[in-house]
Amino acid sequence: MLQKRMRPLLGTFVEVAIEQGDFSQSHLNQAFAAAFSKIENIQTLMSFHQPDSALSVLNRHSGVWQPCDRDIYRVLRLAQVLYRSSSGLFNISCTKPLQTIGLLPQHFEDEIFSKRNTPPFLINNHRVKITQGHQLCVDGIAKGYAVDCAQAVLKSYGIKAGSINAGGDLSVFGELQIAVFQQNQHNERQYLGHIANAAVATSCGLATTSHPTAIVDPNGEIISAGCWSVLAKKAWRADALTKVAALQGEVVDLTPWGGLLLTPADGQS
Repeated sequence: MLQKRMRPLLGTFVEVAIEQGDFSQSHLNQAFAAAFSKIENIQTLMSFHQPDSALSVLNRHSGVWQPCDRDIYRVLRLAQVLYRSSSGLFNISCTKPLQTIGLLPQHFEDEIFSKRNTPPFLINNHRVKITQGHQLCVDGIAKGYAVDCAQAVLKSYGIKAGSINAGGDLSVFGELQIAVFQQNQHNERQYLGHIANAAVATSCGLATTSHPTAIVDPNGEIISAGCWSVLAKKAWRADALTKVAALQGEVVDLTPWGGLLLTPADGQS
């Protein structure tokens, strides 16, 4: 039997579901609490919106080497690998265009835009050096990373099957299958399939006036509206690859990065 808990985190509602098995209710409650605590910790560390977050502190001191938290370092390392392998399509320094339209706050006055051929940051031995005048926003990968971390926490408590859903960033593990739907910019709910022991993430560009989001190309242009859902082994990868899918153009091939673009099944919704 599945037990579920939900909390407002990561700018959305996060639902954690776990298979009860033979565990006591006290043990299950501890597992839930630990998973949510890990997600909340990542939110506190990596929030671009909070001027006193660990990420904002790093942004405030661009141009110099700074020590950084283990989780931030891991996210930056993953982002750097994808930045390089996608020739700059995945770029966590594309903050200026989003600040211009009011989707991100402007904490500092010396922000400039990082072009594709300008590495936005360097990392080495748990230190980071952000290119002078730039800012990093990890919203396009951190939510998926938080989901992966929560799953690892649940497994450390011996949980054999479950799922974590952070507003469309979904990871499923164990003997559990979940139907996945995509709600597009027209608020249409479309069936994508069932997933098991995998993750899926969906990103939409300027989807609705009530929940606006945007994806920025390497030249700082905001792309036209659309929704992209990606299947991968890890939620961080699925999350990040939705942005690569959005920027690849008409022919989308995510296999070099371990992802698969999902499209709505014909005749099902």
